[in-house]
Amino acid sequence: MAGSPAGTCGQGRRLWIKRPAPSQAVERISGRIVVSDQFNDRVIIIDRKGNLLAQYGNLNMPGCGTTNASEGLFAPYGAKVIGDYTGLTPP
Repeated sequence: MAGSPAGTCGQGRRLWIKRPAPSQAVERISGRIVVSDQFNDRVIIIDRKGNLLAQYGNLNMPGCGTTNASEGLFAPYGAKVIGDYTGLTPP
C-alpha cells in the first residue's frame, strides 16, 4: 500500500518481520537449528520457535577472527556441529 511503513498494510498491522537471510540451516539431533546467517556475518543457533539461543560472530560486523568467533566471521556460508550429522551425509 503506497505510503504505508515497510512491513505494514495501512492499519499498522505487520505483514512480515525482518529475519536472517540464511545460506544454510541444519536441525541438530537435539532439535536446535544451526543457521549460517551469511549476509549478517554470523552463525546462530535457534530453537524450533525461533528463539535465539547462541550467536557466533557479530551482527553486521565482518571480521577475520583467528582465535575465536567473537573476533568476527566473514560471510559464513555453512556451519556444522562436529560429530552431529543429522540432516547431513556423514563423511
